Amino acid sequence: MNHHTIQEHATLYRQSDYPKLASDFSTLVLNDITFNKLWRYGIEQQAHTSEANRLFSIGKKNGKDTIKVHNYVGVLETQDGTSIEILPKILGCDTLVNIRKMLLKMLACLTDMPFINIGEAHLQSNHHPIIEIFITAFLNELERLIKKGIRRDYVETTANQNFLKGKLLFQQQLKHNLTHPERFYVQYEAFTSNTAHNRLIKSTLEKLATLSKNIENQSRIRQQLFIFKEVASSNNPYKDFQQAQPNRLYQHYRKVLNWTKVFLFNRAFSNVRGKHFNQAILFPMEQVFEAYVGKMLKKYIGEGRVLLQNTQRHLVDIHQGKSLFKLRPDIVIEKEKAYTILDTKWKTINTQSSQQNYGIEQKDMYQLFAYGKKYATTKKTKLILLYPQQQNFQQALPTFHYDPQLVLQVLPFDLVGNVEKMIRRIEEYL
Repeated sequence: MNHHTIQEHATLYRQSDYPKLASDFSTLVLNDITFNKLWRYGIEQQAHTSEANRLFSIGKKNGKDTIKVHNYVGVLETQDGTSIEILPKILGCDTLVNIRKMLLKMLACLTDMPFINIGEAHLQSNHHPIIEIFITAFLNELERLIKKGIRRDYVETTANQNFLKGKLLFQQQLKHNLTHPERFYVQYEAFTSNTAHNRLIKSTLEKLATLSKNIENQSRIRQQLFIFKEVASSNNPYKDFQQAQPNRLYQHYRKVLNWTKVFLFNRAFSNVRGKHFNQAILFPMEQVFEAYVGKMLKKYIGEGRVLLQNTQRHLVDIHQGKSLFKLRPDIVIEKEKAYTILDTKWKTINTQSSQQNYGIEQKDMYQLFAYGKKYATTKKTKLILLYPQQQNFQQALPTFHYDPQLVLQVLPFDLVGNVEKMIRRIEEYL
């Protein structure tokens, strides 16, 4: 199996078109079969998905097909076994280990996701792609679950057997045993480990057995599969997830089941479908960055209440007795006499190009203007746009004045520096 590591916005090429081109973090040359599969997926996305939500863009260079990766990060494995790890571009992270550490630190801020449990020990070797880090973390959680005990439960069971137990099912008895009076088609409650929770774990282990290329992980998977040998694989994971609702008796299963959602359903924030890939765990950096900044503000802000995805305002206050077009700013910091609206953007800013508006999109300026006007009806309002710190963007831009009362600050956010110090810098503008 071929494994490749690239960064967001990398360009992919077909090997027969560019036989002498070398791969690096921004360039990936793929064999024709793999490239053509991704190309067909790109065509399908182009027809059915908005550009903002696409994993790839397809195009031409010198008359040859190319595929441009958008700002999704994570891991995908194509049906021919080619694994592609996509990492973010982060100023100050100059090694694979540091990039993965920072990415996982940011992923840990996503709600309802299990990445918060990934420890530093998993990140020490640059030989381990991010999928193996995920697998190791899942196996660690499963090991803790096994030590606490695999639950057994009473499960309704239907069987055609040689002895009478439970309730005889007459219709099935007549259908299957009319010529076999020695057999009984029955339904009964069996005390077993073959529960929905355990079937999901068994199926996850079986899937990871085909995905993991790490010898230690492979060995651990085999050991844990042996422990679940009496449990059946899940024939219908969606149905089993509905049955495996959290309750007091299965509380220690919660973290493991969160991981099974990631592996069985590619549960991230991408719209990649399983028919295209063996595995696809991908995250738009826009949402990852927003979640990280929001959590850091909640943790370190000195004064004020931090609200994430606040929906207190509407663009239209009254229309036939209703409010319409709900506004949802990324972050609102509420103080006694003022609001500060912060919006995060995972985009490139360049202080050297003021004639081109520094790379700020006009729609983002309109969006902040709407936030400012609607929140300013009750309190004084300040606006901040936060972008990741970049080579050509390490200081605040000159203040933007919508009008004398409403101004916008555009600030860089240093992802690798001291986080608390970064929050203090933001507080100077509140």
